[in-house]
Amino acid sequence: HEASVQALYGAAAIGDLKLAAEIFSLAADPGMYFHQIFNVFRTWLLGAYLLGDKRVLGQLLRLHRFDKGLWRAYCKAFNGLVAQRGKDVSDGLTILLSLEQRPADLVQMPGLGLIHLPALGIARLARLRNLAVTLKDERLPDSLLRW
Repeated sequence: HEASVQALYGAAAIGDLKLAAEIFSLAADPGMYFHQIFNVFRTWLLGAYLLGDKRVLGQLLRLHRFDKGLWRAYCKAFNGLVAQRGKDVSDGLTILLSLEQRPADLVQMPGLGLIHLPALGIARLARLRNLAVTLKDERLPDSLLRW
């Protein structure tokens, strides 16, 4: 699951939305839609967004908007994308980056802490919609946010 998420959000991070949509179609089976597992949830969030599936995206954002932690952070960021509010995208990414990768996680997966692909992917989507993303985090270098 984690590798699929990293590949999916990584494709979005480099701005290759066609590749991201292809990865989503390989990673997710539309006939087996469920979202109770975190990696599946964030896969479906990005996939529905890329495919313009407003029904599924809206359902995910409504169902999980009051969840805690990372679930809520992703909802806030994607709500910002949908509503075209850069501040909400930035707030969601700030929460996401503060929670997602703990020091213990970074030790187990060398290189993981260098760039945060899901956050960069969401930031790229915001940039493609001309939304300003303002946050400071070493895993989201300014040069990549402007690229």
